Amino acid sequence: MKKAVLVLFVAVVFLTVSTGLVFAGSEKEGAGTKEQFVVGMAHSHTGWAAAFDVAFTCGFKYAAEEINEQGGIAGKYEVKLITGRDCASIAAEAVKSVDALLEKDVDMLAIGCDSSGAIAAGRHGQEQGILMITSTGSQPMTTIRVGDWMYQSNFTDNLMGSALALYALDDLGVDTAFLLISPDDAYTEMLPKYFAEIFERKGGKIVGSATYNFEQVDFGSVVTQIKQLPEEPDVIMTAAFEPDFPAFLRQIRAAGIQSRVLGADAIDTPTVYSLGPVAEGVIVLSNRIPVPGSDYDKIIQGFAEEYPEHVDNAGAIVGYIAMYLMAAAVENADSTEPEKVRAALDNLDNWEGPTGPITYKGWNRQPLMPVHVLEVKDGTGVYIKTILPDKADIAEP
Repeated sequence: MKKAVLVLFVAVVFLTVSTGLVFAGSEKEGAGTKEQFVVGMAHSHTGWAAAFDVAFTCGFKYAAEEINEQGGIAGKYEVKLITGRDCASIAAEAVKSVDALLEKDVDMLAIGCDSSGAIAAGRHGQEQGILMITSTGSQPMTTIRVGDWMYQSNFTDNLMGSALALYALDDLGVDTAFLLISPDDAYTEMLPKYFAEIFERKGGKIVGSATYNFEQVDFGSVVTQIKQLPEEPDVIMTAAFEPDFPAFLRQIRAAGIQSRVLGADAIDTPTVYSLGPVAEGVIVLSNRIPVPGSDYDKIIQGFAEEYPEHVDNAGAIVGYIAMYLMAAAVENADSTEPEKVRAALDNLDNWEGPTGPITYKGWNRQPLMPVHVLEVKDGTGVYIKTILPDKADIAEP
């Protein structure tokens, strides 16, 4: 999922990381008796994608350390992580990072969230038959365009859009929706269209749509278009994110537009929650279940002790779950051989993760997983419900 917000401070953790740095079990290399499951990490430490990739790698590393402390995968396999060169939010750099890691005899590759980089680099891994998984990327065409060695760890745009449409109709009881779309990226273009497909199929009506460009400052024409509708739409649905989403939200509210605003997972950020009264009632999709006592909450409390700056970034729990998904596949395969692990992953069905069941079986290497709905209240994301649509209610990618 491409996100243009430049949250550069999240990359600080990695500024001292050099190419080839080894985590989680490297001190035992050659000294222990366990076979190693070697994972190369090709992520962005700088640029817009670092806002998501860095948190993912922290969650991924935290899970790997936890697994090793518990005796390794099935007590037999030790996880070894190798950090590749910075992909820098550039597809060409992602290819270079993956190519360098492929020379290190890795068993698996974890690749960044940028779909263009994941597809370009993933094709190199596909050629060599290496198991790969993306971070928070949600573009459903990623696995299709790369091939049968590429998997996704995050819920996809068509799953999110469908879940949001069902929530709008069934829980909010709305009838009409207006779409705000940007053609600058597949995420901001296609997710609203997936929403519209299910919304209309289930009886809702799309009363209009408008387009915008990334980093657009003035949404006056969009405001005018909405104001000229015969009736104000019940909801405005968009996959916009920072800095566009806050600007748009402020301007429609200043113009007196009171339609409920429905967003996606890219606005599950501290910046959006800190917007004050203007963001009150905004609906957010998330991987997080911020409920005291939940399995997610128990994990994130421990995670916070090591990575306090990434506690509120949903990429952390995506990384944590991705590592455990891989561990489950290795355990089921009783092997680290990529072909066997891939077969086990293809057959993973209702694996119980800390935020709900996840299935790969029958889903084209894209996870069928719960989508959690949050509502902005008093500057925080309050958990509302979890949605796992039936297959018939999910738009085709």
